Amino acid sequence: MSVSSHSIERRVELHQTDLGGLMHHPNYFIWMEETEYDLFERIDEPVIGPIGPDLRGSGWPRSKVSMSFLRPLHYRDRVRITLEIRRIRAAGIEYEARFDRLESDGSLTLVAKGAYTAMYCLYDIRQRSEPQPLPIPESFVAKVAAVAKV
Repeated sequence: MSVSSHSIERRVELHQTDLGGLMHHPNYFIWMEETEYDLFERIDEPVIGPIGPDLRGSGWPRSKVSMSFLRPLHYRDRVRITLEIRRIRAAGIEYEARFDRLESDGSLTLVAKGAYTAMYCLYDIRQRSEPQPLPIPESFVAKVAAVAKV
């Protein structure tokens, strides 16, 4: 059972396609992240933490990403992207994403599935050191629990 899920809808725009009108694969990853950012906005949580005087701040870099493409998306297709938080670990969140084409009869057709893990980290914006995993704040977990669909 997922901890929480969140959905957004998008339409495939011409600039997201090749000459045949098929959506380029990088856009699936972009939409997956946009869904995550929309979830963070919904729970009033920053995606990027404030940068301190030591030029260090917190963020959510990816440690693992995958995508399975099942059917193509075409120019002007409408798509629902649903992101589920499958597991919250001490310093990471495991997500699964589902991409469903919205058909003219109201049905959904699964076109792609993705998954990734985001780690909560302290990082140096000068990139003089590797990101250091941090415990996910309890306040974040409480916000996710408050909007969970259980």
